[in-house]
Amino acid sequence: NVDLGPDQQICEGTSVVLNAGHPGADYAWSTGEDSQMIEVYQSGVYTVTVSNGIQCPGMDLIQVEVLPVIQISLTGDTEVCDNEPADLMISTNTPFTLTMEITADPGGSFTFTDVNGDFVFTDWPFQNTTYTIASVSAAQEACIDITDAEQIIEVYPTYMQNVDVDLCAGDSIWLGYGWESSAGIYENTLNTIHGCDSVVTTHITVLPAVMISNQLTTCDPGQVGE
Repeated sequence: NVDLGPDQQICEGTSVVLNAGHPGADYAWSTGEDSQMIEVYQSGVYTVTVSNGIQCPGMDLIQVEVLPVIQISLTGDTEVCDNEPADLMISTNTPFTLTMEITADPGGSFTFTDVNGDFVFTDWPFQNTTYTIASVSAAQEACIDITDAEQIIEVYPTYMQNVDVDLCAGDSIWLGYGWESSAGIYENTLNTIHGCDSVVTTHITVLPAVMISNQLTTCDPGQVGE
């Protein structure tokens, strides 16, 4: 009895050792080798004939299939401002299509079909979010090598602030770009330390200046004046 076991699949770049058993016997492999065990790297059907000079020779065959290695990584933005989209990219060297599920924490999940090459998708995270490759299936049998399964995006806040200012006629206020003395609504866009736009809306009301005078009469010349 010669038994090489069931057919095997290996990943590209790896090998499998085939063992014909029966130590000390004579071996004739289809590769031309004559040892009990051989190491193979390529797809094909391998046969071996084993004899010991006493019993009838035995033969078995095995099919080895080398599967391509598909490399996948998840990259993209690492920082965005609140209320701005984030772009993420699935990079792969697949020669055929993939179906993938990406999860967002916090958030839901994304399922993409027919992924081939570089695939870009957009999300609108509202806080720091971790995106993870949850599952991958290929249109053909392959070895999946996920080189970078996770992408973390930090979300920085933007600010909307309203300020009410009362000015006396003739006064002014500095709004970050210049002095303003007229009544009205002024929007000033400023950048945070992370480069996110923040809007300060200033409502200026100009109050009338009131002039008050008082007239008195005195007999003392020293008290005369304004």
